[in-house]
Formats: sequence, structure tokens, C-alpha cells
Amino acid sequence: MPRLEKTIEAVFADRDIMPDEVPQLDLYMAQVLTLFDQCLSGSKRTPEDKLLTKTMVNNYVKEGLMTPVKGKKYTRQQIMQLLCVYHLKQTLRLNDVKALTGRDDVDFAACYEHLLADKKAHARSHSAAADRPAARDAG
Repeated sequence: MPRLEKTIEAVFADRDIMPDEVPQLDLYMAQVLTLFDQCLSGSKRTPEDKLLTKTMVNNYVKEGLMTPVKGKKYTRQQIMQLLCVYHLKQTLRLNDVKALTGRDDVDFAACYEHLLADKKAHARSHSAAADRPAARDAG
């Protein structure tokens, strides 16, 4: 069981991009990819893994998971939308992610903050659940 607890802890220990780390300025694709790579590198299985590629972003737009870029720069709203897609696609089917993120009438910064809060609460509940059996065994 300790191995499972360590795995759960590792999953929830991944560093997330905090909303205040997303620049207020519009970013070019290369800058968006760098932001993801630098801030989420702890999520990689191997150092060579790519968390996000230009092709992935273009496919997300083509499939309607996020709004298309206007010009060559991504707005803060689109970067937040992309962060939501990145996290949600790890647990939901793509059609479900599309239903949640494939819109332009949503405050994705607020959605992303809620997503992070839920992730933190989920981690706490798993941590508390992992501690309960140990407390019973000790008593």
C-alpha cells in the first residue's frame, strides 16, 4: 500500500501553472510552448517528452476544443483555455472536453482557478483517506 500512496502523492504533487504566471500580454506559439514546458516539466515521464506541441494546439483548434487564434498571438484567455484543455483531457473524453472548453463565452481564468482548487481539494481528500487506515492500525 505505501507504493500506491507514493504514486497518488506524485500525481497530485505535479506543479501547475498558476494563473498569475500567465502573462497579461499576448504570446506567440513558441512562447506558449515554452511556458508549458518550463512550468509543467515535472509532469513529464521522461525529459524528452513534449507536454504540448504546435501540432497539438492546431488540432485542438481544428477539433473545436479551443477558439482559433486571431493573427499570430494567443490571448491570455486562450492560454487559460489551453490550460483547461491540457488538464481536462487527462481525465475526460475529448467530446466532453470540447463541450466544456470549445466556447468563447466563458471566463477560462476563473474556470482554471476552480480546476486547480478542485485538484487541491481532491489531493487533500486522498491524503486524508490514506492516513485513516494507518491511524486505525496504530490504535
